[in-house]
Formats: sequence, C-alpha cells, structure tokens
Amino acid sequence: MPPEITHHAWVYKYAEQNGLAHAWEGTPAFEKRLRMLAPEQYEIFAVHSRQGMTRVLMFSKAILQAEENPSTR
Repeated sequence: MPPEITHHAWVYKYAEQNGLAHAWEGTPAFEKRLRMLAPEQYEIFAVHSRQGMTRVLMFSKAILQAEENPSTR
C-alpha cells in the first residue's frame, strides 16, 4: 500500500524540494513510467484530491534529463 497524502498540493512541493518529476495516475505518462522504470527508480503515493483518491508516481528528474540529452549518459 503506498503512503497516503492528504493534500494534492504536497506533491508539487515535495517534487520541487527533492528534484523529482511526477506523473498522475490515469495519464499516459504514468503508464509509460510504470512500464519503463525499475521499481527502485520510483515511488508511488496515494493522494486525496477533489475527485477522490488517486496515485502519483515520483521519479528523479535526472531520468528526464538523460532522455532529453542521450549523449550525456
């Protein structure tokens, strides 16, 4: 069971403070990251929102940077 977050705004603050990118459940980005990343490369949180519970997947921004600049790998 993922850790539960009581307010969706926490996601943005936590990601910013920790150099993380995020993808919300129900988006193509969430499904893509879930398929492509190893379990140790991401963390999933359950988040309360106005529409009910959802999940957010958080992973290092360095992964996005490596995808954008493949020559730096």
